[in-house]
Amino acid sequence: MLSTIWTAELARCMTPIDGLYPKDTGYTFIDPTGTKITGSTLADLIVRVRRWRSLNGLPAGDAAAEVAEYLCRKNPSYCRGGAPAPPPPPPTRLLAEKVLAWLGRIGSAIKAPARGVDVATASARAAACRNCRFHRDYVPACRGCSASALAVRKAWVSGEFGTATENVYACAQYGYDAAVALQLGPDKMPPDRHAPDGCWRKPDITIT
Repeated sequence: MLSTIWTAELARCMTPIDGLYPKDTGYTFIDPTGTKITGSTLADLIVRVRRWRSLNGLPAGDAAAEVAEYLCRKNPSYCRGGAPAPPPPPPTRLLAEKVLAWLGRIGSAIKAPARGVDVATASARAAACRNCRFHRDYVPACRGCSASALAVRKAWVSGEFGTATENVYACAQYGYDAAVALQLGPDKMPPDRHAPDGCWRKPDITIT
């Protein structure tokens, strides 16, 4: 079965160039059911896929995206645009250990969450973190990690701040838990001119 995430991403990044696809094979698509469908043009192929699924009582799916994924995967040189960006590397134990050590220091210094920003600011910073190339999910690498350190994260990522920082995990650039760090004020998280572009810690970013 085609990957929904891959298909949607490829449809945004690569588009078959109508008229340049090899004429000897035509526009051909192998449906996930194994059925081969051929069209005279790209548009005709998509129409035929939709019609075939409708006549056979199958889910419509996203025929255009699935056809684009199939054609461009087989013949990328006949497509325009670039391939989807590769996913971030898998979480490493080393990053997890750095984050847990940082959480441990935060827990020692601050017994209870002493937030330095409001929810709106935390939410804006979280959006920047989610879009950052250094954002990583370290939790899957944390089996058997320090319960006390994870308890610190749980205390901070709760209530309305938990909602604001949903799906925010580690920063590979700084080695800290981004969901917790973005809730700290400038006394503990000062601006850093060496921060990555788009980072809320960069001095020219107005997310404060």
